[in-house]
Amino acid sequence: MYQNTNNSIRKVLTGILVLAISSFIFTSCDEAPKEYPEDSFNSIYEKHKKDQNVQCFDLKGQYAAVFIPKEEKELKELMNEVGKLKLITSPDKTKASELKNMFENTLSKDQYNDLLDLSDGGNKVVIKSDEAEGKIKELVILLSDDKGAFSAMSVDGNLDKEKILKLLKEVDFSQLKNMDSSPF
Repeated sequence: MYQNTNNSIRKVLTGILVLAISSFIFTSCDEAPKEYPEDSFNSIYEKHKKDQNVQCFDLKGQYAAVFIPKEEKELKELMNEVGKLKLITSPDKTKASELKNMFENTLSKDQYNDLLDLSDGGNKVVIKSDEAEGKIKELVILLSDDKGAFSAMSVDGNLDKEKILKLLKEVDFSQLKNMDSSPF
């Protein structure tokens, strides 16, 4: 009898612990909006994060590193330089198209440099960087496919540009044509 009670208590405490940790790891999309330049990833993210047809989340870089395999040492090290990852996407094709156009037309060419612009058929990957003092302050990754899906991700922090370029050289972009309708 006591054994079942102890197991139940353990399950409840484990559940509470998981919820508590999750609340620290994931930041709700209902936070108070902050002010960002109109031509930035964050301004678009803030405008749309309460939209019913948009999914968004953010995650601290140190927590994202937990999901990277041990063998990927360079990527794990890079994640320690990441402050926050933000993702915005929509399962609604009309909203996804609207987001894609907004990101492509709004991100300032003065603020963001193109690191990669790769297309294969209707599939496209664009990586932009905001740099200062030899470091990448933000990477913006835009993914779209020929089925109308679109996702955008921001990686902010104090990133070593050489490490980023080295990792990009190691990516097998030939798999781009096999990208499914859910880029993230």
